[in-house]
Amino acid sequence: MARIGIIPQVPLSLFRGGAEIQALKTYEALLRQTKHDIEFVSLGGEMKGYDLLHFFGCCCPSWIRWLSGSTKTVVSPIFFYNKLSLAFFFKYLKHLPGTIAWDLNRALCQVERLLPNSNAEANQLSDIF
Repeated sequence: MARIGIIPQVPLSLFRGGAEIQALKTYEALLRQTKHDIEFVSLGGEMKGYDLLHFFGCCCPSWIRWLSGSTKTVVSPIFFYNKLSLAFFFKYLKHLPGTIAWDLNRALCQVERLLPNSNAEANQLSDIF
């Protein structure tokens, strides 16, 4: 039996937006469909002893990079931009060290799996990163 930690973008008690609902519904589905030990984890909490960490969102790429070095990590990126300027920002600044785009590029290339929410999101991630 695996121990799985689910890490939402923000604490579930603060907001109930799409990302938080996605994390909660994934948690509920995994509880129904598997026998694994699944729990919510906060970034300030204890991260040792997990077989898999599942991040919802890309708001903390440095944490994703750091934790994926020692634990299998998957990310539901929740990353889609309709504005061409933002996609352009990520696509071209991902090579400039110190930018959020650079940090995110490194994080997404380091994880075990990316779990996009739609084909459009998968295509955009593929094109940008």
